[in-house]
Amino acid sequence: MNDTHGETGQGWYGFDLDGTLAKYDGWKGENNIGEPVVPMVRLIKEMHEAGKVVKIMTARVAPKSGQTVTYNNPYLENHWCIQEPTVQTWAMANYWTAKEFIQEWCYRNLGFVPEIVYQKDHLMLELYDDRVKQVVPNEGWLVEDIATSKRKTVTIDRVKVVDAKWWDRLNWFFIGIVFAGIAWSILSAWMTKPLPEATEKLHEAIHEFMKSQRWEAR
Repeated sequence: MNDTHGETGQGWYGFDLDGTLAKYDGWKGENNIGEPVVPMVRLIKEMHEAGKVVKIMTARVAPKSGQTVTYNNPYLENHWCIQEPTVQTWAMANYWTAKEFIQEWCYRNLGFVPEIVYQKDHLMLELYDDRVKQVVPNEGWLVEDIATSKRKTVTIDRVKVVDAKWWDRLNWFFIGIVFAGIAWSILSAWMTKPLPEATEKLHEAIHEFMKSQRWEAR
């Protein structure tokens, strides 16, 4: 996805957590985050090392209905990664919010802790998400429909984006007409071809006629 809103300055790249960075097979609580998805973890680390701003965008940290979520727990701030195991386990069970669990996961699996948000803003350049459906800007066509089209290429420019699905239907229509014409030609030729038995009877009839007229054929 490109920055289609024409923003200037440094934007950021968003990564979903469940199903994108971490394996997900159903909700099992805030403290349960799946194993890392290696290709996406490698990508976010490469982008971070290249100096790009990356953020994790996940609904896990969105405020619950009628509640306000406090993310910066004074007890754990700047301490969660150096706790003794027993103290850390106790703190996690009693004080940690969803954000702290994600931070701890990032520290273990990414080696750094990016900003964690639940909303996009006008500076978001790209979003990597297992549920997102990318749309061609200002056209309303799904990129996945174009990508899965049987067409070899799709023309995309500032003026026009070819609707590949419509084009495929038109192609198949003309292909169908061509095949129908060929089939009709073959069928017509077969139906008009004299049958061997009919040809033989015709020759016999001609021979008998000639005999009756005393034009014995030699």
